[in-house]
Amino acid sequence: MKKLIFAALTGAVAFCAALTASATLLIQMNLEDMAAVSSEAVVGTAIAQSQIENADGLFTVTTFQISDAIYGESGSTIDVYSRGGVRKMNGISVSEVWVGAPQFVEGQELVLLLQNNGGYAEVVGVSQGVMPVVDTGSGKVVMMPGDRAGTPMAEARAKILSAKMNP
Repeated sequence: MKKLIFAALTGAVAFCAALTASATLLIQMNLEDMAAVSSEAVVGTAIAQSQIENADGLFTVTTFQISDAIYGESGSTIDVYSRGGVRKMNGISVSEVWVGAPQFVEGQELVLLLQNNGGYAEVVGVSQGVMPVVDTGSGKVVMMPGDRAGTPMAEARAKILSAKMNP
């Protein structure tokens, strides 16, 4: 009898999980693909973060100070929305994590390929449009997709702009 009850409960749990489960398919994008769907590309430094919750879910909003607008219509700062974050529930911090969503650190300098998603800027390809900027001491390089050594900033800017203008 205990085995029958256990089997029934296990089946019910599996059935309920199947009803609520969902999946996201992430397709790898090259620079040309990302540039084609992006509305802007910027070089910026993360300067602040906050959390918001709206009808689309919980978001971490990171404000970037823009040092270079490669293309698109950017001001001096831009708010970039990433799915997930931390919310307080009854005095307890609860994290909501979206696998693959970018997590930014204040002070971090990045090249970002962004798309407008219903009035807010999100990184193209979940986090594929995030390219770290590294200061080597002899200049800044951008860690572009498939690039292990880094591309000098001016060359990276030219490649990104070319990918946008010549799809």
